[in-house]
Amino acid sequence: MTLYEKEIMFLPGYFARSDGTIRTPDGVTEGFIASNGYRSICIGDKFRYVHRLIARTLVNNAAPYVFGTVDHKNNDRLCNLPGNLRWCTQAMNLLNRKAKNAYWDKRKRKWKSKFRSGGKFKTCGYFDTFEKAHEAARKGKLKMFRFLFLQGKKLNEEILNRDFCS
Repeated sequence: MTLYEKEIMFLPGYFARSDGTIRTPDGVTEGFIASNGYRSICIGDKFRYVHRLIARTLVNNAAPYVFGTVDHKNNDRLCNLPGNLRWCTQAMNLLNRKAKNAYWDKRKRKWKSKFRSGGKFKTCGYFDTFEKAHEAARKGKLKMFRFLFLQGKKLNEEILNRDFCS
C-alpha cells in the first residue's frame, strides 16, 4: 500500500494520511485515546477526532448537505483507515451497531428478529434459531442502510438544485 497524505482544509501544517494517522508540524501521530474510545489530537486549544479529520480530507462524501456523521464500517473506533470510514446520517450510523437484534418470544416460542430505526421497531419475522433471526435482522438493517443512503443522495440533489434566492 502506497502511503499518501493531503493537507487538512483550514488547518495549515496538518495532513491526513492514508495509514489513519495525522502529520502535525511536530511529526506523525495517531493521537491519544479519549474517554469515549475514539482517537483524538489537540490542535491549538481544541481537541479533534482523528477519524473526522481523515474522513473530511480523504473520504468522498456523496451527500455533504445530508451526511454529517462519520461511521467506522468495522465498528473499530481505533481503525481510522480511509477505507474503513464512510459518511452517513446518525440514523444510518446507528444501524451499524453490533446488536444481535434477536429476541426470544415466549408466546410464539420462536426467535423474533427486529431492529430499531427512526424511533420505531422494524420486525423481520420469527425464526426457529437465534442465528437465523440474527441474520434476518442483519439483512434488514443493510436494506434500511441502503435505502437511507439513496434517500440522502436524493435529498442532497434537491438542496443543490433548489433556488433559495427567489
